[in-house]
Amino acid sequence: MTALTDSTVLRLAPALSAFYGENSVTLRSGGRNLRYGGGATRLLQRVLPLVDGKHDLGTLIGGLGFTTTSEPGDDRLRPAVFRLCERLVADGMLIDTADAGLIDHPGGLLGEWSRPDDAGEDPRNPVEVLRVVGDPDEVEAIARVTPPHWRVRSATLAEIVGAATPEGVCTAVWVSDPNDPLLSEWNETAYHNRQPWLPIIHFDGETAVVGPYIHPKSTPCFECYRRRRAARHALGADFLELRPLSQERMVSAALTTVLAGLAVASLREWETRSDPHVPGGVRTVTFERGLEIGSEYVLRVPRCPACRPGTAVARPTLWTEYFAPEAAETEETAAP
Repeated sequence: MTALTDSTVLRLAPALSAFYGENSVTLRSGGRNLRYGGGATRLLQRVLPLVDGKHDLGTLIGGLGFTTTSEPGDDRLRPAVFRLCERLVADGMLIDTADAGLIDHPGGLLGEWSRPDDAGEDPRNPVEVLRVVGDPDEVEAIARVTPPHWRVRSATLAEIVGAATPEGVCTAVWVSDPNDPLLSEWNETAYHNRQPWLPIIHFDGETAVVGPYIHPKSTPCFECYRRRRAARHALGADFLELRPLSQERMVSAALTTVLAGLAVASLREWETRSDPHVPGGVRTVTFERGLEIGSEYVLRVPRCPACRPGTAVARPTLWTEYFAPEAAETEETAAP
């Protein structure tokens, strides 16, 4: 538990709500529900209304009248307030504004909610620069919802393919054609150079997709996603060969904003909490029964040509062949 000082500035956790009972105080924030009793009951009712994220703890305690030069009975209250605030910070109900890992803009996306105590200050993928490949309105949609410490830069696929990517740079790519050869080249380059990136796939009449978040070499790559989706699609393998003819896309400002928000929320969750549901996960947006947002997870395709080095030393085999009837019959015949 981190020790607080007079100069510590505290603020309330996002969406913090309270119920002041006769013998206890119940606090709720980010899905966590905690009940405090005993001497904390009265202190909480006086301390919480004064926490504003602007005044330090010494000023707050001074406003309560608890000082070291007060009457002897008050000498015990000052350390009690410190212990209470330290407990609230550890419980995630108050936030120490000096902790840069938790600071977010008002209305920020999920990044600081219920952060685990053991998350530490070494996130798996710190984002300093978010490089965005897309049209100007798509870059702007992402820039509007990113936290202030991220720097958003626009780029093109041609610029980033083959170019070195510094530490702290993540790439988001707005995808209008999942079968674009240049996109495939970027996917393979990024995977072998261990460059994290997030595809954002426009609505194609069936679904719009954010993800999968690709974190080489711990996750499937974009080629794995393409093949998995083709295996479930009515067109089968032909789905991998489709190329757009019309330049008109099924987009709107509202849908672009939704996709941008989902993209930044996913990256923020990974940066601040190392949320295991982000890598390899996709967020889908469909309209079959009204607006619906769902989650799916992509598994690596055996012998994927982009992320499986075994393809260079063994006979290439489509993953669907492992489940083909002919393969099952051959295996059964060969058995003693």
